[in-house]
Amino acid sequence: MIGQRRLIYCENFLLWEAGNVLLTFLRDNRKKIDLNRRKGEILMKAKVAVLFLTAGFLLACVSLGLAETMVGGHITTDTVWDKAGSPYTLTQTITVDKGATLTIEPGVTIYATNALYSGHGFVVYGALIARGTQTEPIRITNRVEHLSEWGMMQFEDSSDDQNCILEYCELTNGSGVRIDSASPTISWCKIIGTGGGYGIEVSGSAETKPLITHTQIDNWVVGIRISKSSPLIDYCLLGMGNGVAISFHGPEGNPRVRFSDIYSIAGGEDAVLDARQNFWGTEALEQIERNEGQLGKKIVDCSDPLVTPHWDINWATGEAVWVEVESESWGEVKSKFE
Repeated sequence: MIGQRRLIYCENFLLWEAGNVLLTFLRDNRKKIDLNRRKGEILMKAKVAVLFLTAGFLLACVSLGLAETMVGGHITTDTVWDKAGSPYTLTQTITVDKGATLTIEPGVTIYATNALYSGHGFVVYGALIARGTQTEPIRITNRVEHLSEWGMMQFEDSSDDQNCILEYCELTNGSGVRIDSASPTISWCKIIGTGGGYGIEVSGSAETKPLITHTQIDNWVVGIRISKSSPLIDYCLLGMGNGVAISFHGPEGNPRVRFSDIYSIAGGEDAVLDARQNFWGTEALEQIERNEGQLGKKIVDCSDPLVTPHWDINWATGEAVWVEVESESWGEVKSKFE
C-alpha cells in the first residue's frame, strides 16, 4: 500500500501577500512617515505581525482538520485507518490481499474520488472490518458530491467471511457493493446511489450466504440483485427510489428476505424467493401477481404478509420504533426484540 500523510498549508501564499501589502503601504506612505526615525519600530512590528499571522493560520489549519491521508494500492499486512488520519483519499483502488486485514475505525471519512482521482474502490481478498457507531458512522463518498461515481466495494471468494463486516457505514455516490461467492455481514448501513446500477449484487452458489440487516438501500436501478446465491436479508428498507427493490435470478440458492419494506420486485422464471413476512408495497404485489399469471407458477412466497410496516427506523439516530400491525405474525416478529 502506498500511504503518505500530508498537511495542507497555505500560509506561504498568505505570507507573501501580507508582505506585499505591508511593503506597498510603506512605499506609498513614506512621505508621511519619518522612516529614518521609526525604521526599527516599523520593522519590529512587521515581524511580529507576520509571526502572529503564521501562527494563527497554522492553528486554523489544524483546527479545521485539513490533514488528510493519501492511500492506494495493495494492503499486504494488517492495517488500521483511525480517525486521527481522517479523511483518507484514494489515489488507487484499495486491494486487501488474502491474509491481511484492513480495520477502519469509527468516525473515519474516506474520499474515494475527487478532482484528481476517480473511479477507485475496494477489492477484498482478505478481511475488512469497518465498524462505525451510531454517533460516529464510517463514511465513504466523493469529496465533491456528484462529481463522479467511485468504484464499488467488492468482496471476493477468498475473503474471510467472519471478518468482513460493514456496520454503521454510509456508502454514497458510489457503484454499490458486489459480493462474489463471499458471505460478509452488512448491518445498520446506508447504501445510497445516484440512480443507476445495483445497490448490492450477490452471486455465487447456494453456499453464498451474506447477512444484510437493518440497512437502507435506495436510489438504484435495482436495490438488491440476487443471482444463484442464498443471501439472508432482514429488516431492510428497500426504498421507493429504486427502480426495482429486489431482483432474483437462477435456480441455485435459497434467498430469503424477512421483515423488510419492499416496494417493487422482479424475478426470473427459474428462480424462487422466500419472502414471507414482509411489508409489501402495492406495486410489488401487482408485479408478483402478473409474473405468476404469465409463468403459471409461484416464484415468490409472500404469504403471511405484514399489513403495515412493522418497524420505523430513524436513520439519523439508528433507533427503531415498532409499529403495531394487523397480522397474525406480529407476535413472532415482536418476540425477536423483547
